[in-house]
Amino acid sequence: MTRLRQGLIDCGEDKRRGMLASTAHPLNGIDFVEYTRTPGTRQLTVTFVKARPASPVLDKSHFSITGGIRITGITVESIVLPAAAPKSVILMLSAEGDFSTYAVGVQHPAVDMELSEVSFGFKAACPSPFDCRSDCDCTEAAVEEPALDYLARDYQSFRRMLLDFVSARNTAWTERLPSDLGVSLVELFAYVGDYLSYFQDAAATEAYLDTALHRVSVKRHTRLVDYPMHDGANARTYVHLNSVSAGIVDAGTRLCTRIARPLTGATDLPGTVIPKDAGFAEDPALSDVVIFETEAELPVRPELNELRIHTFGNGECCLGAGCTDVHLYHLSGDGHATRPSLVAGDLLLLEEVRSARTGEAVDRNASHRWVVELVEVSETTDEALTDLLAPRLSAADAALPLLRVRWSTSQALPEAVQISAIGADLLPIDPVTVARGNIVVADHGLTIFLDSARGELDLPAEAGSRYPLATLDVPASPLTQTTHGPAIELLLSAAGQEDQTWSAVPDLFDSTPYARDFVAEVSNDGAPTLRFGDDIYGRMPRATERAQLTMRIGNGSAGNIGSGSIFHIAAAAGVVDGVYQPLSATGGTDPQSTAEVKRLAPAAFRAEQFRAVTENDWRDAALRHMDVLDARAVFGWTGSWHTIFVAIHPRDERDLLPMAGGGFALESRFAGRIYGHLRRFKLAGYDLAVTSAVYVPIEIAMTLCIARGYFPGDVAAAVQKTMEDFFGQLGARFGKPVYLSEIYAAIEPIEGLESANVTRFKRYWEPQRDWLDRGVIDIGAFEIARLDNNLSAPEFGVLVLETAGAR
Repeated sequence: MTRLRQGLIDCGEDKRRGMLASTAHPLNGIDFVEYTRTPGTRQLTVTFVKARPASPVLDKSHFSITGGIRITGITVESIVLPAAAPKSVILMLSAEGDFSTYAVGVQHPAVDMELSEVSFGFKAACPSPFDCRSDCDCTEAAVEEPALDYLARDYQSFRRMLLDFVSARNTAWTERLPSDLGVSLVELFAYVGDYLSYFQDAAATEAYLDTALHRVSVKRHTRLVDYPMHDGANARTYVHLNSVSAGIVDAGTRLCTRIARPLTGATDLPGTVIPKDAGFAEDPALSDVVIFETEAELPVRPELNELRIHTFGNGECCLGAGCTDVHLYHLSGDGHATRPSLVAGDLLLLEEVRSARTGEAVDRNASHRWVVELVEVSETTDEALTDLLAPRLSAADAALPLLRVRWSTSQALPEAVQISAIGADLLPIDPVTVARGNIVVADHGLTIFLDSARGELDLPAEAGSRYPLATLDVPASPLTQTTHGPAIELLLSAAGQEDQTWSAVPDLFDSTPYARDFVAEVSNDGAPTLRFGDDIYGRMPRATERAQLTMRIGNGSAGNIGSGSIFHIAAAAGVVDGVYQPLSATGGTDPQSTAEVKRLAPAAFRAEQFRAVTENDWRDAALRHMDVLDARAVFGWTGSWHTIFVAIHPRDERDLLPMAGGGFALESRFAGRIYGHLRRFKLAGYDLAVTSAVYVPIEIAMTLCIARGYFPGDVAAAVQKTMEDFFGQLGARFGKPVYLSEIYAAIEPIEGLESANVTRFKRYWEPQRDWLDRGVIDIGAFEIARLDNNLSAPEFGVLVLETAGAR
């Protein structure tokens, strides 16, 4: 297994060493290293792939030793070039390192970048039951069960949920005719669900929250108790545009699902690209399609349609889980590689295009698709290969141009994905996974324009004694709710005045008397009514002669279409000839039902308390922070006032800083965030102090009896992994004792383990007491048991395993 320096790429076949071993290739590289210790000397033998570089002559300045936990700063004091071993160089080191991993590197113009550094350990000769080989888990993740919509409340939502559930369980069932027995049963169950919901939600008056029927009434009631009733959200997805020439795709470009009938004036079904001025609101052929619009302008280029992921000449490679960067190149039709033109902020699709087993596209894993946003790009080259992907034997040949792209760790790959593979017929399969540019974000909704001059829209109703507020009913639904609010804007014209633009706001409480604001209140059928101000909270429109409305229609879960559903684009010909939706549209949320609001709103103000009085209140307040896994609080008298001490156990191990001799402190920025979060709960007259938990290192030694037919190292590794999980970050809690019985119960299911006997069971810094006899190590209220089992840092817990028996 070869792990390249460039990102998390693990390759099962090491071809690069064989390529460099050729005497015709100008580059050399490290093959392996071996550390030996004799009395008075510490020798590290570095062996190259072929004869060591001759010009310039190697000296100690070309070598460096990095790494280490306890022992760092190791230097090369001198080197020996043995004549009997022309491939080797002997380094005399200043010191011997600890149990951690070190790396030896050589900086020489004749040494290949990828093979210029090798990891090694000073304690490789020490007895160990574990295999020192490191493997990469490239297995596919288990398929998750489909999620059910537990918010289904009426006939339509019950019917959709049941159809989605049955389709997910039985993909072969595609019948949707009402006369079909399966559809009839689904509709029968949906009717029963709707009938039951009717009895729960029926009401007769709008005067009270629990009896209101109209959505607008319910929303106004809940606003009085500061409960934000939402009107849903539109779905968003990523779309790949296949470019045939360089150009610009404008923001607001329309995309839609497959059109089943010819457009008005045509006799044949439309192709992928339809006219830009197609009548989406009027054409009957477009009445039943789901319409999306691009959110931003996108420059497209043909070379970004498909990009290759560079494997540095190796085979059977995969991107490991957690990967955040790759090297890319575009392969032109004549076989030459070029550097793609991507910039930070662009979107990149990583997609498996064929099966790693059969090599067929139909067998590919459709879940192996991820869209990431680039945060950094840098130009580079691979000096070992030419732009024809052949070995670069001459400096006159052009080196392979590459673009290294990186995305944030929050978008790191959740699982391993193959780049290249060897199929069942022993033939190479390359590529298995490719990258694609020309990715744009599109959201559900169709932009329409209504004008009172054409009779499509009424003028705002003037305020009077019966209706004290001006309103405007909009004859279109459902109103699109984006991440920025309702997608609606109004332009009003009055005699002798300039046209005035009015904007939607959540409410008018913060609007000034001259603010041109309105509230878009959505009714039961999704149609909005615009409510204007009263010249105190928001301006009131007067003497309006013309109203022009720009809005988008399309909202809710109807936009959550599956991958590959978008088929058409309304654009000018010659720039884009195809669209591809790699991922399902997500985020589409139906408007919150009145039944749900009636259930949640009355007690919503009690659900979150913004004051802390007792110690448990402070603990609950700390646990509200997403980065806190556990907390404990106690009041203390400092001599002049009370101080509340809050101990924090962070969710992320990186928020803890190890201290010399054991113990941890909170990272300063993390501690500042927690302190700022807790200050809002503090009562007057109290001080607040945020500290780290007291981590108690545990020392455990056990003897394992291995069953016949199992390797001791494999069983011991499984026991060690189980113990790491037992004491892991998610299992650690304040004041949780360590029970010996729980340890036995944790390792009992391990295959190949006949029996186990714990011989040492204590706190690391303290002598053995009666903990082993009692079967429990007591942990204090502000303490957390810890067992890292790091030989370089035993003060954080030690696990000693001895094996007996086995083959």
